[in-house]
Amino acid sequence: MTDTQGAASVGLPRHPFGSTREATTALRQAAASAGAEPLHPLPYNRYAPEDTDWWLSPVSDNPAFKYGKIALGTGDSAAPGDLFVGLSFEKGIGPSAAEFFDLTARGRRRVADRTWAWGRRLLPALRSGAFAEAAAAAQAAAGIPLTVFLAAIYVQPSRDWDDQTDVRSLDWPSDTVRLAYAGGSLTPIDQRIEADLLDGAISARTFADVVAALDGMPKADWAWNDFAIGVRLTRSASPASTDWSAADIWRRACAPWAEWIG
Repeated sequence: MTDTQGAASVGLPRHPFGSTREATTALRQAAASAGAEPLHPLPYNRYAPEDTDWWLSPVSDNPAFKYGKIALGTGDSAAPGDLFVGLSFEKGIGPSAAEFFDLTARGRRRVADRTWAWGRRLLPALRSGAFAEAAAAAQAAAGIPLTVFLAAIYVQPSRDWDDQTDVRSLDWPSDTVRLAYAGGSLTPIDQRIEADLLDGAISARTFADVVAALDGMPKADWAWNDFAIGVRLTRSASPASTDWSAADIWRRACAPWAEWIG
């Protein structure tokens, strides 16, 4: 992945956490202190919990694919040395591919239906302009540009999956696109295109362009998608040099999205 903004940490707020797990625990506590609805910490890789990606989910079920949730990541959503914190949605398998995932209960859990927040909440809001309004308010609260992260991968059904298998960990062609959002406009940060699913998102300048790119994906029912929007931070050298505490991160990066969690 090529970062067209140069060094990942330049100009980013600094956080005090030694690991993603530590950040998740602190952010959950900050949310509770702020009176937020209860959130449940869910690891991406339960066997390597310290530095795997985490979610703060409205439910304790894991996986919690269908819900809007807070994501904390150090993977493709952030450049090396960064921590990404923001709102996250996932799109599952669509109806024309669903029958091929009926072989196992694990496969069926990856088939999206009308209860999934992706189709129930995210896409209608992207189309109507409601999401653009929410993003503008969130960017004002953050006081810095937001990062929009898109990912897509073609999925193949398998009897070998278990409930902890995430399609992003599989060795299949995938696309990732990162965009910066500020002042009502999107600008490119970087991209990796292997599956030719998100080509149209590279030139997106508005959220209407983003949803058009998602709508234009070939064989979209076979694709798994991630969409996230939030802030990137870099780890501080010492607690004394921290810019944003857990309370600051909740207030500036998460609380503006509270009504989208669920």
